[in-house]
Amino acid sequence: MYVFCVRFFSFLGRGLPFPIAGAPIIWGLLGVSRYRNIHCLIWNDDKFPFVSDDCQLVFFHLLTTPLSTPFGLYKASIEALAKEKRWPVKRYLKAFREAFGKPFVKYDERHLVVFIPHFLKYNPPNNPNVLKSWAPTYREIPDCDLKAEFYQELRSFAEKEAKIGKAFREVFTKAFGEPCRKPPATDTDSYILDLKEEEGSGEKRVDKSDNGVDWPSVELLVELYNSVTPEECPEVELISPKRREKANRYLMVFPKREFWERVFSEIAHSTFLRGFTRSKGHEHFIASFDWLLTKGQDGTENCVKVWEGNYRDGK
Repeated sequence: MYVFCVRFFSFLGRGLPFPIAGAPIIWGLLGVSRYRNIHCLIWNDDKFPFVSDDCQLVFFHLLTTPLSTPFGLYKASIEALAKEKRWPVKRYLKAFREAFGKPFVKYDERHLVVFIPHFLKYNPPNNPNVLKSWAPTYREIPDCDLKAEFYQELRSFAEKEAKIGKAFREVFTKAFGEPCRKPPATDTDSYILDLKEEEGSGEKRVDKSDNGVDWPSVELLVELYNSVTPEECPEVELISPKRREKANRYLMVFPKREFWERVFSEIAHSTFLRGFTRSKGHEHFIASFDWLLTKGQDGTENCVKVWEGNYRDGK
């Protein structure tokens, strides 16, 4: 009878993208242990059913990617995740930003660390030995604020389980030790996920548009913006009369190509300008072409403030 049950559940579970009743236990006996529990009531959530289909797919991907760990904290770049999903980076980033804004996921761009909040609630360690087995992988993750946040969440879980038995707390204390230290302050340049072409990659400098117009021109300015800014920045697809008029005004004041190259390149060094830093009133903000061609509340052109590095991480 037991053999029949194993074969029956193995047949039912084969190829399914979600756990079925009894399947985790059966799959464990069969040597297949990499699965994630997803609560059915996720579709009754006040946020998840109303986000885009891409956002939902990215969230499920973040839960189940082979790059992930059994405890919901792992190191992965957006670029690698997009490649694994077989999506263009720009499409993946757009959906990732949406998930980040809810927040279904937290992300440390400097250390490339992904953290899924409340992961342990639905995927706790089944026993102290499982908890102990997590420790080596945990230690390999770079020290950062998200790792410290996860540590506190895991400690709370161990303390809660300790009310039933001391084993979880003892294993946690021995295996995980003290909280991770905050990473030392350093130049953020080496940690920024740069999704543009690398310098020296053969990217062609364009000083003349397809219709033969020389710099400075609105067409070349738009082309430069689309090619240099990070992929999460919205592309300019149409040059409307108003947009052309505004761009021409700015080119008259700032005619040098080098100025705009620095402005557009600077965006890669700011998590705020790239839409990864949420703050009140700027929940969905990302530096766009039109935003760069406007003035702030202090009357200073936004492109000038970007050129000066005022939005750089760490300033």
